Amino acid sequence: MEISIRVTDNDKNAPPWSLESDLNGEATVRDFKTFIQRATWGIAEETLKEEQAKGFDKDPRVRTDNKWGKEPRDVKFMGKIEYFSRQSIREALLEAYEMILKRSPVRSGQYLMSHYVYYNHKKIAESKGELYTWLKANEENVKDGDLVRIVNVTPYAARIEIRGGRRGTAGKTKGKNVNPGKKAFGSGAYALAARAINSKYKAQGRVKFQMIPNGHAGVYVEASSHFRNSYIPDSSRRGVAKNKKKRFSGPYVYPTVTFQISGEGITT
Repeated sequence: MEISIRVTDNDKNAPPWSLESDLNGEATVRDFKTFIQRATWGIAEETLKEEQAKGFDKDPRVRTDNKWGKEPRDVKFMGKIEYFSRQSIREALLEAYEMILKRSPVRSGQYLMSHYVYYNHKKIAESKGELYTWLKANEENVKDGDLVRIVNVTPYAARIEIRGGRRGTAGKTKGKNVNPGKKAFGSGAYALAARAINSKYKAQGRVKFQMIPNGHAGVYVEASSHFRNSYIPDSSRRGVAKNKKKRFSGPYVYPTVTFQISGEGITT
């Protein structure tokens, strides 16, 4: 009696399969690793098709072995392939604005009402409603390389951010103003909102938290009856001791959350 075994693979790019005797096991291990790699890719492709039949994104972003742009076919042995639905720019920006609102400390209400939005160095909104209206009319025109910044333009915004001022969003501090102190930079409303945005929209890329001076990158806040836009120089201040350390006298600095748009989502 004769028994024969034959391996067939419909993929024209499939490697040569061999079932010949392998005394030292090298070919067997190599073939096994190749099989696992190809199986990982094949299963991922089939799973994607099944999910797309249920309504998943027809043109998702792909991350292979934790790398964007790497071909799924090139997944490493015991690696992984992940497919991410592309998020709507409108959805991401509106939620980012809402995240900042929820963390904004409230006293007079001026800080809460001073989150402005700039698109390519031009102010487009001073509220969530205005941002929604602008996005509804202009989202299709947003293109690669465009910048969107949410900025708080009150003169004391930097001080609040540096001291970690925010409104609690959970636990005992939910809805209450939190003021950790002078050494709490990175735990203010804007810094925490940027982390939350990155966590939820991580497939879209990173979102930057920054502190920028007035006049930087087209973000210019005009002085008004509500507030100034630059620090008062020591020469104009009364009662400043000569031996006291002089403070900064340039333009005000503002906290921002910055998005840079790309064809693959939101990136830095």
